[in-house]
Amino acid sequence: MLPRIAGGATRVLGIVGDPIAQVRSPPLWSALFRHNGMNAVCVPFHIHAPALPAFVDGPRDAQNPIGLDFIRALEAGGNASRAAPSARLAPARARS
Repeated sequence: MLPRIAGGATRVLGIVGDPIAQVRSPPLWSALFRHNGMNAVCVPFHIHAPALPAFVDGPRDAQNPIGLDFIRALEAGGNASRAAPSARLAPARARS
């Protein structure tokens, strides 16, 4: 069986953090989307703090984001396996 490939109609949920490599939720979200018949994927984005404002402003006009979930390490050494949501960006609005 060939892997599913995202297309132009695929919705995207982004998980944003620094670090991000150890975050385990993207495959879980993507599997949940598939299980419910949704054409959607969850993608991790490794974004350093200084680049965050530009990154967040970028998808505001896009039509396919579901939203962004921001994580932060709970300990000063950064343990993203114990990360928690710190903020959420509402889904992109339809253009008028």
